[in-house]
Amino acid sequence: MDPCDVLVVIAARRYSRVRPGQSDGAHKRITWLDCENAEQHRKEVLAILLNPGAEWPPDRDEEYRATLAIKQKTGRRI
Repeated sequence: MDPCDVLVVIAARRYSRVRPGQSDGAHKRITWLDCENAEQHRKEVLAILLNPGAEWPPDRDEEYRATLAIKQKTGRRI
């Protein structure tokens, strides 16, 4: 984080993975941890977020991936 002045985050409807080995049993995702780190180093965070009303392909949604994995594992419809 030291060599940068600004952290640019582009977020839509998918999440980054949870970084393993966090203290206190935390389950924060890498993007969140990067933003916290930038804030601790007094770096500006420029977040570009997808409009909640914007069209988005269902198979690109994090929720879709989770339900698909459950269906594949259990054979059940959700």
